[in-house]
Amino acid sequence: MDIQIDYKNAALSQDQKDKLLEMIKIKFDHYPFLTSAKVNVIGNEQDLLELKIKMHAKKGRQIFVQKEGSTLSQITQQCIKKLSTQIEKYKQVHYKNP
Repeated sequence: MDIQIDYKNAALSQDQKDKLLEMIKIKFDHYPFLTSAKVNVIGNEQDLLELKIKMHAKKGRQIFVQKEGSTLSQITQQCIKKLSTQIEKYKQVHYKNP
C-alpha cells in the first residue's frame, strides 16, 4: 500500500513521523484491497494537531477519518480505531465469503 504523509504547520520530530508511518503500515498493510493512504497532519494556533486519514480501496470507495487533539500518538490511535471499524465493515460488504 502506498502511503503519502503531508505536514502543515506541525512541528514534529522525525521519530514522530516515522512512528506514524509505522503504525499505519502495521495496522493496515495486510488488507489487499487497500491501495493507498493519504495522511494529513495539520497544526493550528491553539497547539492542537488535526489528523486526517483517507484510505483508497480497490472497489472505488474512500474511507475517511479525522480527529483533533493535543498529542499525535493519541489522535493516531483514535483514528486507527475508527478506520479499523470502517474497514471491517467495508470488507464484510464487498468481500463476503460464499
